Amino acid sequence: MIQFLYKAKFKKLFLELSDQEKELVILADEEIRDYYVTGKASYGLRIKRLYSDKVEGEVFEARVSSSLRILWTKQKNEIIFALLGTHNDLQRFLKNL
Repeated sequence: MIQFLYKAKFKKLFLELSDQEKELVILADEEIRDYYVTGKASYGLRIKRLYSDKVEGEVFEARVSSSLRILWTKQKNEIIFALLGTHNDLQRFLKNL
């Protein structure tokens, strides 16, 4: 069974979003969960695997809107939502890993 976890940074950034952006993130979260349960991604979700590593697992991003992205990792049976932000925010985060 897959566990879905949220980093504190993800939760903090979520609370800073506008109500409209929060709704989009919640919808994308549900679609990501469905993707891992059914194996089929929604047409508009736009999942992109950024890289795969034996230690870190797989790192993915999904496009929530034209400016907002979700970053998460998949390690065995855990999906860990790590970051919300723009494309540039995600790139900066990944460079600092």
